[in-house]
Amino acid sequence: MKYNPSAIQPCCFLITEDGEQDVSLEELQEHIHHENARLEEEQQFWSKEVVVRIEYKYSPNLTIIDTPGLISAAPGKKNSALQVAARQVEAMVVEKMSQPEYIILCLEDSSDWNNATTRRTVMQVDPTLSRT
Repeated sequence: MKYNPSAIQPCCFLITEDGEQDVSLEELQEHIHHENARLEEEQQFWSKEVVVRIEYKYSPNLTIIDTPGLISAAPGKKNSALQVAARQVEAMVVEKMSQPEYIILCLEDSSDWNNATTRRTVMQVDPTLSRT
């Protein structure tokens, strides 16, 4: 997100290897939905980031990194692909959270933060929860 005093409406830019593309909010949402559906259909995990810049008159200068959710894979050979994906996701999330200048915001459907799945992972990189 980037403050742009001349942007009366949000201006969205999708950044890829091919460069930067000006897209509408709807096109951006469709792109993300399409990529999520493709990965779900292929039962794959993709560690590549979707990079978006949004400029708007009422937005702060802020970078948000939305990582995949942590996965709890059941044990057993039949779940080996999901177990591999779970380890890849956790490694990527831990790598991002390990940056000391980042503030960590965890969203999890839980009624008890002390027993939340993400708490164990967060405590690896922010044991005092000073950035969380």
